[in-house]
Amino acid sequence: MSGVEIALIGAAIGGTFLEYQAIKDEGKVTADLYRAQGEAAAIKGRKDALNFKEEGNQVLAQINQNMAIINAKGGAGNFDPLSTGDTGDILMGYNLREGVNDFTIARDNSTIALQMGKYEQASYNVAAENTEKAANKRAMAGVFTKVASAGMTYGPSAFPSAFPTFSKTSDIAAKENIEFVKIDPETGLNIYEFNYKGDPDRYQGVIAQEVERRFPDAVDKSEDLMKVFYDKLNIEFKKV
Repeated sequence: MSGVEIALIGAAIGGTFLEYQAIKDEGKVTADLYRAQGEAAAIKGRKDALNFKEEGNQVLAQINQNMAIINAKGGAGNFDPLSTGDTGDILMGYNLREGVNDFTIARDNSTIALQMGKYEQASYNVAAENTEKAANKRAMAGVFTKVASAGMTYGPSAFPSAFPTFSKTSDIAAKENIEFVKIDPETGLNIYEFNYKGDPDRYQGVIAQEVERRFPDAVDKSEDLMKVFYDKLNIEFKKV
């Protein structure tokens, strides 16, 4: 690969990751705005709840004040405010019913305001989380698209970690009827024609033991029979 190609790949990937970060940053900014709106909604809910609670306290104070006035007027008018059926009793009952009703409304409104604030905050937080997840997905999709495009242009060798190599069992113990074909001009490795034991089909490739001596990184020894990563050798494994 030429220096120009390497420079182009570097520029492409550099630009890709700048775009990746920009998309993530944009998502974070939007998510932070949602969270701020959620916090504002929660604060408003708490503030409204306190206002309604204060209304309830004022209602209770008004009930007490009205009862004191009724008692005072009852005493001045020579009637017992606590006597059942008297004018004072009727006024007391009305005052209590209306007062308790107003207090209950204020109390319920306070509870609803607090709960609505929490609900709105939770909704905004969910929107923030979803926004960040969506931005991350878009950012990663952009990276994969650019890397794949560069890989198709410059080949898998441009991004060896992004394009998995092709491996094939090439242990001599798995082969039979091995015949020398030629020497690969680039690697100097021997190319053979053979069939796998129990398989009559003929193939062309290398022998893992020979590859290991010269290109150990191109050999996988994780299993009993060694495999060769043909892409790392730029050698074609093929059926004859």
